[in-house]
Amino acid sequence: MLGLFLVGCGPDLAAVETEQQALEKEVEVLQRNVDTMRLQMEAMGLLPTGPVGATGPAIAGTDLSSEMAWTVKRAGPIPALGGPLPAPERRDATECGYRIHVPWLEAISDPTLDESGSGRASPLVLMRNGNPLEPHANAPAYEKACRFAFRHMPKFLFLSPDGDVNAVSGTWTIELAKDVPLPRGGDARPMFWTYPGQTLTFTFAEGWQPDWGPMSVQVDARVLYVGTPEHAAAQPGAPATIAVMDQEESGTDSRLGMEVVPEPPPEAAWTVEITSPADGPYVLLDLLRVGNDNNALVVTAPGGPGE
Repeated sequence: MLGLFLVGCGPDLAAVETEQQALEKEVEVLQRNVDTMRLQMEAMGLLPTGPVGATGPAIAGTDLSSEMAWTVKRAGPIPALGGPLPAPERRDATECGYRIHVPWLEAISDPTLDESGSGRASPLVLMRNGNPLEPHANAPAYEKACRFAFRHMPKFLFLSPDGDVNAVSGTWTIELAKDVPLPRGGDARPMFWTYPGQTLTFTFAEGWQPDWGPMSVQVDARVLYVGTPEHAAAQPGAPATIAVMDQEESGTDSRLGMEVVPEPPPEAAWTVEITSPADGPYVLLDLLRVGNDNNALVVTAPGGPGE
């Protein structure tokens, strides 16, 4: 997916926005065509359906989703993102568009995540007077129509008010989405976020059955440090940790993952935990797969529309 980073607020910003709008429109047309072709190929049995999609560790044999019960719970407070935002600034080249400058949150913006393969996965919620706008919107919704929609771009929130181009008074705030999982923009693929100061725990209710063959647990996550309103550049911090049963892996690199082959496989309930300390990163789970090529459960995996 194409992404164009806005790099400043100077006199060239209008030209940058114009080029970005043109690219977005091209991408939207291409994406609709891809989505249509994908649905047709799935209906013909040429592509697998489900959470994996056309790429990633697809299940060649039995899907164990009906055999392995699991739950997910996120513990810890959701970080606050500060007080009210400044009033939206009118985007004169649009019919109903505004913007709010939030450069410190670039690392978790839709285009940044899309560019790196995670799709429109920003967890940001924009609200006016406590009412949330539609997230992950395409350009017409926040430029041509006053649809009360927004898109988290690298340097700005691009938005449109509700019904009336002048309806921008009141208090504008941002917060992090509470839902687990959070539906990804464009295709609603489940996205599992762990915010700083939180632990995300997947609990698998039962052990691994011997007749399913060997057991492997694959986990891969994206590690994202953000800045602050005072210092927009991403700030380094403490490492995130992945724990699969009694094995752990910690790190501050952009990717954090591990593969565990338990010997013997668990006979009772077991867990996968993703933890980020209060001064740690945002962690986006890209892959959680349990099993082997013949029998597997895929909780989430790369692939599908939007990538």
